[in-house]
Amino acid sequence: MSNKNFRQKTTRKRSSQIGSNAQGVPIQSWQVLAVYWVSGIPAIIYQAIWQRLLVLPSGVGAVSIAIIVTSFLIGMGVGSWLGAKLSTRWSPRKAILVFAAIELSIGTMAVVSPYVLHEVLYLKLGWIYEKIWVACWIHCATLFLPTAMMGATFPLITRAFVRESDTAAKWVSSLYGINMLGGALGAILGPWLLIPFFGIQGSVSVGAAINVCAAAMGLYLSRQLESQVAIEPKRQEFVEDASSLAKQPARDRFRRWILLYFMSGWIAIGLEMVWFRIMDVAAKSTSFTFGTVLSVYLAMMAFGSMLGARWKMNPEQAFVRYLTVQWLVLIFAAAPILLIVSGLSFGWLEEYWGESLPLNPSWERFYATSLIYGILPLGLFGVSTFLMGIAFHLLQSGVQIDSSQASYRVGMLQASNILGCALGGLVIGLLGMEFLGTMMTLRILLGSGILFAVSGVAGTTQKPLFAMQMGLLLLVLFLLPQNDRFWLRLHGHPVGGPLVLEDATGVAALTPEKDGLHWKLSANGKSQSSLPFGKVHCKLGALPVTLHPMPKEVAIIGLGSGGTAWAAACRKETESLTVFEIFQAEHNVLEKALGMQKWPKLEQVLRDPRIEIRTRDARHALMTDEKLYDVIEADAIRPTGAYAGYLYSVEFFQLCSKRLKPDGLMCTWAPTIGTYATFAHVFPFVLELDGGSTLIGSKQPIRFDPRDWGERLGSRELTDYLSIDVVAECRACIDRGILARPMTDFGMLNTDLFPYDEYHEQPIK
Repeated sequence: MSNKNFRQKTTRKRSSQIGSNAQGVPIQSWQVLAVYWVSGIPAIIYQAIWQRLLVLPSGVGAVSIAIIVTSFLIGMGVGSWLGAKLSTRWSPRKAILVFAAIELSIGTMAVVSPYVLHEVLYLKLGWIYEKIWVACWIHCATLFLPTAMMGATFPLITRAFVRESDTAAKWVSSLYGINMLGGALGAILGPWLLIPFFGIQGSVSVGAAINVCAAAMGLYLSRQLESQVAIEPKRQEFVEDASSLAKQPARDRFRRWILLYFMSGWIAIGLEMVWFRIMDVAAKSTSFTFGTVLSVYLAMMAFGSMLGARWKMNPEQAFVRYLTVQWLVLIFAAAPILLIVSGLSFGWLEEYWGESLPLNPSWERFYATSLIYGILPLGLFGVSTFLMGIAFHLLQSGVQIDSSQASYRVGMLQASNILGCALGGLVIGLLGMEFLGTMMTLRILLGSGILFAVSGVAGTTQKPLFAMQMGLLLLVLFLLPQNDRFWLRLHGHPVGGPLVLEDATGVAALTPEKDGLHWKLSANGKSQSSLPFGKVHCKLGALPVTLHPMPKEVAIIGLGSGGTAWAAACRKETESLTVFEIFQAEHNVLEKALGMQKWPKLEQVLRDPRIEIRTRDARHALMTDEKLYDVIEADAIRPTGAYAGYLYSVEFFQLCSKRLKPDGLMCTWAPTIGTYATFAHVFPFVLELDGGSTLIGSKQPIRFDPRDWGERLGSRELTDYLSIDVVAECRACIDRGILARPMTDFGMLNTDLFPYDEYHEQPIK
């Protein structure tokens, strides 16, 4: 029998096992894969939850989120590097024991994380986050230990179970893919099941229980592992067909792979940010978008990696194919963009883009839900992420020529990739989206991909192939549409007429309504309000300031189209009115709208010297500023929007209460039963208007005299400012107003750790 046939037979024989115990009994591959699949589930659950908690002290904004994500990646990168260094010093059995200890440690830290991140860092120490650079250091320090442990698990489990050189690439790719598949499940479980039904604390407890399971499974396998050092594998079959590579030192080849994988990380995180921005607008910014995008991203990478694990090739073949696959990743990333602006009809989906309200996912609307949260992300980036998974296996095929160094190479490569991701997250998240926009950012990513083609021209014999790839990338780069054209398509409008602006905070658009009389202001695809100002927002702004006898200092949370702020400035007694708006693009669109046509009321809002519009997260501002207000008004925001629960929670209303003067008033829209109960739980005195959909609360008894209030509203000064229609709306509310009775049974309250209404909207009937 020839050596080649013998190697093929032994490879097939070992394909169902990884390692063996002291008696030679094989450890089945499904057991090892199951351990790492389970390990991947809680990691992504924690990522979503920790991000959600950390934005409270540093602010719900693009800069804050970019810093949190980068902090997460830095910890994982350092952990991968440490895992690479340490794993080669340990026996396989010790490596899996350390893996089990890490799983237990991560679960323990996760259980206490809501208390540390929310109760301590936010509620008690939130004032120290006033400077963003301070927040950056605190986030890095807070997340470093658990994320570093997460990063170390891959090289450790590789050290424990990858024992044969001829199958090293296969098993590394399989382990990577199965872990990504676990992460995809965790990404779906978080927003769709765990947080809606168990809250933050319950979710991390479930994640910790899964960590315990992974640790127990690891301990079980450790009892079967042999403690002696693995036998050195043969390397000849990998180098006998790679004559062009044989002359190059192995260390130099590995460094080249590290640089390529660093660039892959830069491009991968950039594409992920581009895809999330597109999905956020296309799905209209709901709490389900992030988890869904991440789940599809990870799942398709997992499938690609596990499919690629079935292929075997020498390092030279792997190098050529890796560069080609990276080129295909970018081509298929650009293809859906070109398809969207091609004029092709997308049926119901296109109608949805032109609507104002986001879809509330439900079984009753299964087709629409699956179209937005399943088919759309698959079509947008399913192929590209699948190819990323295949590229991972090609990478491993190029470097895994010695199983004794497998864990080291896995850890070092992962560290370089994560470093590229971290750098890309900061540069693209903070600069690319802010100054260039999504389409120009995508062009830069495609331009970066040309480096892969250059590597192919310089380092392989297939120069014509890579020259062609370079030319096609340049062509696609120039074919990509401009920002306005693309975003207007996702708002259901052709080019021309509407306004659309993008920055790091998001995409704002001002588009004409079908009646031809009104313009809709949208933030990330979701309608906020309209021009001319609507009665609802004007009513919300006017009611609390006309009830208060002397509203000198007023704060408005949310700008919208400016209607609430405009109405709240109706009293001449008001000396200052501060508007907190986290969405800078919204303000920019309104400024630009003044150049389109005359909007007298909007001009009053933007030019009134008493009104200051601050681009800040309102909760962060109220936490770090000590100014007290006569009136605080929370502009109407739909409770099911991403992070909207933070403006309807017990902690938010308590924060507003602390920033009120002794006789100050807090006003909120109360679209749900939970919001009503939560507001009444915090404020001992509540005035109920509009059947409970508008609430005014105070720490002192509210002097509710409908006649006196109505006379004040009917004064010539306020009638001239607000208009007869708005005054009539307000007076109708006053006539139906009642002082709410103290409540003892509040039912389900919205809290920061259990934002119930964000996932289960229960409208007030």
